[in-house]
Amino acid sequence: MFGLQIIDIAVGLIFIYLILALTCTAVNELIAGWVDRRTKNLVQGIRNLLNDAKVTDKAPGSNPDTSLVESFYSHPLIKALEENGTKPSYIPSRTFALTLLDLISPAGSEPKTIEDIRGAVQALPADSTLRRALLVMIDDAGDDLKKVQANIEIWFNNAMDRVSAWYKTRTQTIIIVIAVLVVLATNADTLRIGKALSNDQALRDSLVAQAQEYVKTAPPPGTLDPSKPPTDKVAEIKKNVAAIQTLGVPLGYRDDNPNGFNWWLSKILGLLLTVGAASLGAPFWFDMLNKFINVRSAGKSPDEVAKPPEAPPKRQEEVPPK
Repeated sequence: MFGLQIIDIAVGLIFIYLILALTCTAVNELIAGWVDRRTKNLVQGIRNLLNDAKVTDKAPGSNPDTSLVESFYSHPLIKALEENGTKPSYIPSRTFALTLLDLISPAGSEPKTIEDIRGAVQALPADSTLRRALLVMIDDAGDDLKKVQANIEIWFNNAMDRVSAWYKTRTQTIIIVIAVLVVLATNADTLRIGKALSNDQALRDSLVAQAQEYVKTAPPPGTLDPSKPPTDKVAEIKKNVAAIQTLGVPLGYRDDNPNGFNWWLSKILGLLLTVGAASLGAPFWFDMLNKFINVRSAGKSPDEVAKPPEAPPKRQEEVPPK
């Protein structure tokens, strides 16, 4: 029974961490949508690939003072990805390659050859980093124009992997800040909540039941869809806050009674534990919750498993003679 109690306490804490992490993720996605963080991150990545002050758009009729980055985002293939006049937050690698090749060597009445591309690239300034990168990819492709396009796509995808890493690093920093604010707002003290769970069986049973129902009905959490309107993200935040309020765990500052150094040390430690847990992300805690619920289901004590009634022993006279 003691082992099952420990598992129930763990399930309760993990479920609380999951709800807090979902709230932090929703707030982060709402902020990211407001400031258009994904688009700005992609633009910075494109600038790292193309931004060379001495490289300008070669398309007929273009402004010679327009930078290649500006021309890239003005190209019809990229403009088609815009939504309500906003730069795209995602660009397919094939679209990037076709757009870049068209900017370097604009399409004409006749199909382009590998020599057309090589000549256009060699005409770029000698100190252009873009010129050097493209020549390496052209030399690797030999006489295969499709291989040139494929090399540019690979180059772009590798760069976008780094851009994604930047975004994740920045997002993790923001998530930690949001987690601090959410935990302080709710006074979600891990040590206090753990103590309440260990002393209150009804609270443990309630949280375990809610956690089991959540695992059965809710889809695995992930990054919220950035295409959703802000109202959907606000509704997600309100839903998570309402869930926290109905858990029945000790939250808020009403029952806090500061009493000496040890109390403050315990409070700070408990809050820091919750901040660290909430910043790990909802997918992590959803997986943990599934594992602990499976362990709990498989680890019930024999006394808790229903047994069929045993048949009474037969009397001696009912045993047939041999």
